[in-house]
Amino acid sequence: MSITEPPKRIQAGFERHLGIQITHREEGHVVVELPITSELLNADNLLHGGVIASLLDHVMGLTIRSQTEYSLVTVNLNIHYLASAKEGDLVVGTAKIRHIGKSLATGEGEVRNSTGKLLAIASATFKLLSTNLNEVKK
Repeated sequence: MSITEPPKRIQAGFERHLGIQITHREEGHVVVELPITSELLNADNLLHGGVIASLLDHVMGLTIRSQTEYSLVTVNLNIHYLASAKEGDLVVGTAKIRHIGKSLATGEGEVRNSTGKLLAIASATFKLLSTNLNEVKK
């Protein structure tokens, strides 16, 4: 899949609103970047933890999605925040797949700043859904 033309659903919505950009996408490997703007800061003028959580959720989901035909939703997300970022920084998210089963997939992700400093690590579990959401059993 070409990085210049990712599927529209990957480009759309909340991630685009935050400013998350896919900079590399191939099977099993996705890299996303996010320039930190004032809108993404908390009351202490540091990158809000919810933004880091969203970036990690997104990059892990994209990475798993690169190796399966199924849509997916997050059912568990565990994050360890290790350092902060500030306005003007660029943060980079990467992930690796730990397991893809019949109904669940797991991954691990990390966020670093542009100098390579580790800011957060995460693990997540995703529920694999039918490719047609209308076919999902309730």
